[in-house]
Amino acid sequence: MKNDITDKYDGLIPAGTRPDTADAELQELWDVTREMHSGRNVVTEDETEAALHSVRGRLNLNTTFDEENTTQQIPSRHDSSAGDKGRRRILWTSLLLAASLATVYFVYALNFAMVHVSAPAGAQATYTLPDGSEATLNSATTLSYRPGFGSSHRDLHIAGEVYLDVVAGELPFRVSTPLSEITVTGTAFLVRAWPDEDIASVMVTKGSVRFGALSETGARVELEAGERSSVSRDNTVPRLPSAFSPDAELAWIQQRYSYSNYSVDAILRDLERRFDVTITIEETNILQDTLSTYYASGVPLETILQDICTVKGLEFSQTSNGYRIY
Repeated sequence: MKNDITDKYDGLIPAGTRPDTADAELQELWDVTREMHSGRNVVTEDETEAALHSVRGRLNLNTTFDEENTTQQIPSRHDSSAGDKGRRRILWTSLLLAASLATVYFVYALNFAMVHVSAPAGAQATYTLPDGSEATLNSATTLSYRPGFGSSHRDLHIAGEVYLDVVAGELPFRVSTPLSEITVTGTAFLVRAWPDEDIASVMVTKGSVRFGALSETGARVELEAGERSSVSRDNTVPRLPSAFSPDAELAWIQQRYSYSNYSVDAILRDLERRFDVTITIEETNILQDTLSTYYASGVPLETILQDICTVKGLEFSQTSNGYRIY
């Protein structure tokens, strides 16, 4: 069993040193120390430091020798204090750096982390924005905004179809889509801008808006209630205002299906989103043909597909995940 000194300095014995040799060295040192200080009950701090240094020297630990005079370089207590101060300085620097990084992350999260609200395919959703404005989302639609909406800004991004009833406020209400930008103060309007389509449109039911392409800051049109306009990837100049039927364009809010001069492709894509199915058409040459049709809420998808196929002289059948038109 190790004696008390061996236990105390166990961590100072280098790897590979034989335990019996180390014990003998330490025992010898202890005997010498007892002889030097016999009759005294207290060992001074300097003597303790010298004894510790002697142990380190005997065990070849942390001792530096000058090649010419082999004088041992013993760290002074002043150097030890300086080292403690250096370590404390490094600790405080690390803490300050960590606090700075945390602050940067917080500011980033507060100003740049987006809030996303979605209506999945096959469903619709109504959402109240932080400023009190109401948004009705059609199927497979997402709207996004940064924190601070209503207090520092009212900037909204839309991918899909949303009907907005905007409350009046001092901050301008701005809507961006993949293709367009809309600025309002207090109004109600419909935004239709599907990411997989080449056209973005807006239809105003109340108040007025300023509308134009996202890439063209100069080309803008003013739209009043009852007017619509659109831009496309190929033509970023907004179309001149024209009239539209709010009942037809907003029929989806009442779960109805209304298409006035819509292309077959646009109708089928809308049905895919609203019924959450896949519709494959083999006769691609009819995709740009236009149709007008209307259905009340609750109508089965098969009824709509049957009517389209009847008009176009086609057939349809059900597949594992949807329908096929041929």
